[in-house]
Amino acid sequence: MAIREKVLGPEHPDVASSLLNLWHLRFNDEAQAAQMLPVAYRAVVIASQSPAGRETLWSLQQQFSRYHARQGDL
Repeated sequence: MAIREKVLGPEHPDVASSLLNLWHLRFNDEAQAAQMLPVAYRAVVIASQSPAGRETLWSLQQQFSRYHARQGDL
């Protein structure tokens, strides 16, 4: 991640996509998914700043829905 952020910049839509992928890798472990929520929220902020981030936002929306449904929040 550090290299990607350095090369692309911390606010690049591809950085948001990578952050989503990191959260997704830990999604099936409830404790890890909860710990990684700040990473997912950062991806939302980055992705929402660019039209190129729409696909990432859509994926995040799906993942957040599944996460909160699993937690009983929905």
